[in-house]
Amino acid sequence: MRRFARTIFAVVMMVASFGGTARAANINVLSAAAVQDVVRQLAAEFAKESGHQVLLLSPSSFTPQNFNQGTKVMPDAVITTEPIMDQLDKDGMVNPESRVRLAADGTTTYEGALMSDGGVPEAAREFIRFLASADARDRWLAGKLEPLPDQ
Repeated sequence: MRRFARTIFAVVMMVASFGGTARAANINVLSAAAVQDVVRQLAAEFAKESGHQVLLLSPSSFTPQNFNQGTKVMPDAVITTEPIMDQLDKDGMVNPESRVRLAADGTTTYEGALMSDGGVPEAAREFIRFLASADARDRWLAGKLEPLPDQ
C-alpha cells in the first residue's frame, strides 16, 4: 500500500512539474524595424531564461488600419517610436500604464507597451521589463542605441 501511495505521489509530482512548463507562452511582438535586430537577440535570451517564445511580427504588414480592422495575428506587445506609441495610446490600442521607454538613437525614442487586447499579458509584460532591464543594456549599446530608463 505504501508503494502504491508513493507511486501516486510521484505521478502527481511529475504531472505538476510538466504543468509548469505548459505555462510557457508564445508572445507576439510587433517591433519597429530600426530596433528589430536588438529585439530579436534579446528575445532569444529571454526565451532561454523564461521558456516563453517571442515571435516577431513584420512591421511592414501592420498599419494603424490593421489594428482597427483586426488581423489574423495581433501583437501582445508593441515596440515603436514615441509618436506612434502616443497615437496608439490615444486610440486606446495600448495599455498606457504598461508603456516603458527602452532606447534612443539620436532624436528618436523607442518605447514598449502591451496591447490593450493582448492574449498573454503577463508573459508580454515580463518581456517588456526584460528589454528595459540592466541585463539588456549591452545589447542596446551594441546595436548603437542608448538604453533609457523608464520615466
